[in-house]
Amino acid sequence: MGAVCGKSKKQAPHLKLAGQMSLAARSAATIEEFKPGDGDGAYLLESPEDHVSLVSQYAHKKPTEQGTVLLQVKAPPYKPIPESRFKLQSGKRILRQNIETMKDTPEAKAKYCEAVMDFVRLAATYNGFLWASSHLGEIKQPFTILYLEPEQRTFAEPEQPDIEVKDTVAIGKDALEKQEEKAAETVAEKEGEQSAPKNESPESGHDATAQRKILVRYLGPESSVPHRLLATCGILPLPLDKAKELIQEGKRVDNVDEIKTIITEAGGFFGTPVA
Repeated sequence: MGAVCGKSKKQAPHLKLAGQMSLAARSAATIEEFKPGDGDGAYLLESPEDHVSLVSQYAHKKPTEQGTVLLQVKAPPYKPIPESRFKLQSGKRILRQNIETMKDTPEAKAKYCEAVMDFVRLAATYNGFLWASSHLGEIKQPFTILYLEPEQRTFAEPEQPDIEVKDTVAIGKDALEKQEEKAAETVAEKEGEQSAPKNESPESGHDATAQRKILVRYLGPESSVPHRLLATCGILPLPLDKAKELIQEGKRVDNVDEIKTIITEAGGFFGTPVA
């Protein structure tokens, strides 16, 4: 009997490993399913109700039947949006009404853009991704989202783990939540094609100022950006092509207040969407 019990104890680690492998397989499936622009999330819609309105709608799938889908905030799979948000008032909130009768003035457009920014702030609230549809230039009041991004560092960096980046979030190779979050944050930094700035050690020997040049970037159609890159962003009441004529993409920003002034004078809204 003692021998049998001893053998049973030796098998326990293998059973535990099998369980971890099963969880890893489920995690891999979650990675494949995660794609900004569809599924669970908060959606910004242009609704035909009330003389055209901007509506925030929590939904488990893209709510195309309720209006034109403009933006989506999608939370990472390791920390989904609470189910209560989908049920409270049916997950719906009107951000701006009477767009059809809105005056063509910088002041009116600024209030509209501020309503859009209210939605953009949800990306920081849920540590998620902001996705833009291809309809932002076709609606009653077109708008474009720009953000300020640190220029990519030119010196060699250690290779990152081999994680799928495009429109996905990896949640780690084991069952530990901390490792899941670390992997997801790594992908979030890569999702915008260039990672957010990190603290540089003084002994690195590189010019930290040169490494932290700030550039103007635009959120294009059918693309997404992690919340980290939206730390400083603006909404312009213009379609993408006109916005790029006003502020060139890739423009180096030496003075953030200068960009803020340009956006404000154009009837836009500039802010820091922090939860």
